[in-house]
Amino acid sequence: MKLWVKDAPVMGLNKDEEVLDFVAKHITCSLPDALESPELRRMVEQYQKHNCTKSCTKYAPSSPNPK
Repeated sequence: MKLWVKDAPVMGLNKDEEVLDFVAKHITCSLPDALESPELRRMVEQYQKHNCTKSCTKYAPSSPNPK
């Protein structure tokens, strides 16, 4: 998800340390406990977790060790 946050440091303008500190302070993620919130966990796993497809590597450089 892309967010615009007022007064957030900007990559390329602010120091890398400032950007990393901001991210570490304000952004978090977790997978809900399956016993406490089974439906929420199912939705997170279904809609919020990335699963690679052919599109992920469409423009990626070739593997250095092709099979």
